Amino acid sequence: MNEKSNIEYFSQLLESWSDRNNNKEENHELAKSILETSEILLADTDLSGSDSQIWHDYLNISGCTEFLVSLDNRELRYRWAETSARAIALSQYSLRDMFEQRVKTFPKKAIFRDMSKQDATVWSYQVIDQRTKSLAAGLLKINNTPRVAIVSDNRVESAISDLACLFYNILVTPLNVHFNAKTIAYIFDELGINVALTDNAAHRNRLLEVRKLVKNEFDIYAIAPDAEQNDLVKNIFRDVCMKMSANEINSLIEKHPRNDLTQVNTVMFTSGSTGLPKGISFSEYNLITKRFARAAALPEVGDNEILLCYLPLYHTFGRYFELLGTIYWGGTYIFPGN
Repeated sequence: MNEKSNIEYFSQLLESWSDRNNNKEENHELAKSILETSEILLADTDLSGSDSQIWHDYLNISGCTEFLVSLDNRELRYRWAETSARAIALSQYSLRDMFEQRVKTFPKKAIFRDMSKQDATVWSYQVIDQRTKSLAAGLLKINNTPRVAIVSDNRVESAISDLACLFYNILVTPLNVHFNAKTIAYIFDELGINVALTDNAAHRNRLLEVRKLVKNEFDIYAIAPDAEQNDLVKNIFRDVCMKMSANEINSLIEKHPRNDLTQVNTVMFTSGSTGLPKGISFSEYNLITKRFARAAALPEVGDNEILLCYLPLYHTFGRYFELLGTIYWGGTYIFPGN
């Protein structure tokens, strides 16, 4: 069978998965056929006959719980993880691509539920899609090449800020809120931070101290709607994003280049218990392949999953397993507020 025939057969198999029945044995055989065909295609170093969409479809379909459970042993699932990593690289499948698939599948479903107040607030996948896009455009309006630091307690707005940067190729570092001004200044100088996003007066005042210590100037913007008003600090959502038209937002997003998945797009820092915090760089490829590796290891996770925002979003487990895992599994992330 030639490459074109293999791709056509692969496409037919993916369509068959959408029309599958509830027969466990048949589903196992179909999932195994899809996996084996993907391996044949991905073994070819020249895949000019295929386009990105078929691999995006493969990642979307095969990454679900039903498919992974149908691969009924660890060896098959690990083989699937290897094909996923290759498909991600080949098709440049990004976090934004993954999120847009979730928005298309269940736009009205709650991705965030904020229970920090008596009346819980719900944010749908569709709403967060709009908010991240407008915030990314707002950051690009502030600075042509924004390099962003987030100094905030866990809250929906800090998650939106992080996702906006990750989705739209804006370098971002979420920082430990317990870092002192000297430590933050060191990090700002190392990364060339020019925009800081923060949530409350205590964090804002620390950032004002940082301004006196750094080599280069940076802007400070509040992200919390209830943040104390201050002439020195504007609210990025109210004072920037909400004043932009849809055309301006789209124009700024379209003009901003889309990076290769292997480029560094975020840096996280250790706690500094043995000296100055050490920066760990992550590419988007690191982040998204990890989601698929997690799925291979935890095949039964993902059926209407609800995750609790328990660890800080400047912590790798809180940020990656909880926040990005929620998106991968199409789940809901709960902000308890305490």
